[in-house]
Amino acid sequence: MGRRTSNPLAQNQFLFASGREFNFVFTDPSLAYGLEQEVAINSGVSFEHEFRLGYMPATIGVDYFNTTFMQEVVIDRETAGEASFYNMKNGTRANSLQAQLDLTPARRTEVRIAYRMFDVQTKYYTRPPLSMAMENTEVMAKPFISKHRAFINVTQRTRNDWQFSSTATWYGPQRIAGKIDTVLSIGSLPITSPRYSPQFFLINAQVSKTFKKQFEVYMGVENILNYT
Repeated sequence: MGRRTSNPLAQNQFLFASGREFNFVFTDPSLAYGLEQEVAINSGVSFEHEFRLGYMPATIGVDYFNTTFMQEVVIDRETAGEASFYNMKNGTRANSLQAQLDLTPARRTEVRIAYRMFDVQTKYYTRPPLSMAMENTEVMAKPFISKHRAFINVTQRTRNDWQFSSTATWYGPQRIAGKIDTVLSIGSLPITSPRYSPQFFLINAQVSKTFKKQFEVYMGVENILNYT
């Protein structure tokens, strides 16, 4: 178990460029930002095994971690034009599962393949609260986080210290804060669902050269598919 004092403005500086109005719901005005400390429990397990896949040396690793917040400072962006900060008991639960496979199919050639499931569920007030006495809450996926993502990297080195590397990362859908779609209407009762962004790929490539093991130059291209 660990605890810390949250500094929500310093930790979320990107919000200053969003034009949102900041709302702080004080738990105790004598505390920093009027908010109680965050308290969380972390646990996890890791496994790694070296073996041969045919003729190739290989290493497989699996990691699982869980973080449960007993007390949390929630950043609520579910209302358009606003960002609310408030304490939430038993707020976020995050489960992370990662599997990674490292292969060496040829001399000076390395391949890394990985998959990660990152399930982050956060408890929000159904609307920005005027006081902590409000108890209407809803659990939703934390916004702008891909629950599923995958990664592959291929690196080739040469005898004269050239290195060629390319990486492709797939990001699954991400929930968009404050956006709801009506998927079905039964009479006058709409059935709604959170809106998610489309999945996408990011592909990067890099070439580097090392001189006398002391000086390195490199050239690379990021976001080759020009995803925006």
